[in-house]
Amino acid sequence: MSGGAGVTAVLSMLEYLVENSTRDVVFLRGVRSNKRHPFAEHVRELASRRPGIRSVVLYEQVSPEDVQGVHYDAVGRTTAEAIQPYVPRDAEFYYCGPSGFMASAEIALDALHVPFERRHSEAFAPDPTFAAGSAKPTPATIAPARIDAG
Repeated sequence: MSGGAGVTAVLSMLEYLVENSTRDVVFLRGVRSNKRHPFAEHVRELASRRPGIRSVVLYEQVSPEDVQGVHYDAVGRTTAEAIQPYVPRDAEFYYCGPSGFMASAEIALDALHVPFERRHSEAFAPDPTFAAGSAKPTPATIAPARIDAG
């Protein structure tokens, strides 16, 4: 599962599984809209390469040009109700995305009673242990840019 830019982390997993596995895969993505749907064609092409791979897309917003079953599969966010029809009960879950998506995914997996040992995640967000103000540059480390007129 991925949300937003989290697709960049899990896309390589899909590419690997297409070429090196016979495992069934549900590649589920939460996307705001067709206008913010990176790698849509690439994922559809990968899913068409072999049986057992299914791409599922949830759009938060649908436009009149969007066709259900082509551009997206369902409308809404990543909730238990939204993902339950697509995922097997005994699935391993690998997911990545921004903090809001990750929180929604955790709530959904809790509601579906997915054990923690079948959850594998990585947030696509800044490291919360990094203190933005702790590494203040000193005047010696900041030099104005020089443009040679010559």
